[in-house]
Amino acid sequence: MYDFDYNFIRNGGPIVTCSTIGLAFNSGARALLGYPESVEIGFDQANNAIAVREHESESQNNYYVFEPKERNGWVRCSMRNFMSYLSQQTGIDF
Repeated sequence: MYDFDYNFIRNGGPIVTCSTIGLAFNSGARALLGYPESVEIGFDQANNAIAVREHESESQNNYYVFEPKERNGWVRCSMRNFMSYLSQQTGIDF
């Protein structure tokens, strides 16, 4: 039997949205990441999986400025070209 929480979204559950522009993270998702100053976004092509982690200063990976871009509780990472590629790979129209 399932145990659904119908107040989950209202209570600030972690949400990451995908759009043609990029990814957007609500306050719950930002909290799980630890409110980092910057993040790295990875892609596992074989599994069509996206990963997000805090960018460490010694890392040579590309990164996105994160928390300083917070507006109205959300942080948006613009990556139009990647989202277009992801749409082609998955068949999902964002």
